[in-house]
Amino acid sequence: MDAHSEKGWLSRNWKWVVPTGCVAVTAAVVVFAGVAVMAVLAVIRHSSAYAEAVARAKGSSAVRRALGEPIEEGLFVSGAVNVQPTRGTAELWIPLSGPKGRGTLHARGALSGGRWVFSTLTFGVAGSDEEIDLLEEVRAERTGPTPPPGPAGTRLGPAPAA
Repeated sequence: MDAHSEKGWLSRNWKWVVPTGCVAVTAAVVVFAGVAVMAVLAVIRHSSAYAEAVARAKGSSAVRRALGEPIEEGLFVSGAVNVQPTRGTAELWIPLSGPKGRGTLHARGALSGGRWVFSTLTFGVAGSDEEIDLLEEVRAERTGPTPPPGPAGTRLGPAPAA
């Protein structure tokens, strides 16, 4: 018998088995991480906080002016949603884009009585300092426009609602 036939299979093939094994393990870890990230994103995207925030942004005339229509949601949402049977909290950063531009919707709110009450709901237009306060837009719709200041800082007309 010659020396070649006395060696085991691994001894004869290690030069391709080891790199192949390393690549296979690395690929498995990358696939697992990708699936985990996509699962988390799917949970956030299907939350009621996400749906409510996006619906309000798409319904905003200021956001529609900034982005154009149709407004599309980006894939990579960041933030957290914590919902329990009677209450919950959420803080999300949602990328939105349209034919005229793109930006990020920031929503922070609490679930109370089955409804999301947002303390922050702003849209920042990418590439500019413009920030659209969607909560202020809703307040203005409810109360009407705030009258301009009069002479020496006095207000003409009724005081704005608190």
